[in-house]
Amino acid sequence: MHISNILPPFAHHFILWEIKFAKSIGNAFDLGKDFSLFSIFPSMMTNPSQDYEHLKQKRAEIQHRGYEGLIAPSSRSTKPGSLVVLFHDQSKNVKSIDPFELKVRLINMKGNPFGDHTTELLDFDAAEVRLTGHGSGAYADWTKIQFKH
Repeated sequence: MHISNILPPFAHHFILWEIKFAKSIGNAFDLGKDFSLFSIFPSMMTNPSQDYEHLKQKRAEIQHRGYEGLIAPSSRSTKPGSLVVLFHDQSKNVKSIDPFELKVRLINMKGNPFGDHTTELLDFDAAEVRLTGHGSGAYADWTKIQFKH
């Protein structure tokens, strides 16, 4: 079955939650500092086409060695950033949860909002984001972000 005249949305809304813990999670293994301990290939961690497949195989080994979680470099961001994975339920350790609405919109090659797939060229390496909510700070206005795909 072929469906025509249906275009993907050029903008999405998400809710991000900032979670603050009452006490710190101290024993997380930082893959950005020492990946060799578990024979993890550093190039696999930052390759967006892998989506952490390599890390899935190592996660159980890291937990088995007594770690409470792991920190891995982001494979999508062009700026330093990390993915945090916690191995155990932390619901009783939550101090506060604050929601932020994240708006993401595609842009064209000129940096303007993308709106017409028949006449515009999509920038496949960037989008614009805006955060609304308590303390949204640097991303309160539409901000261009670069990413890997």
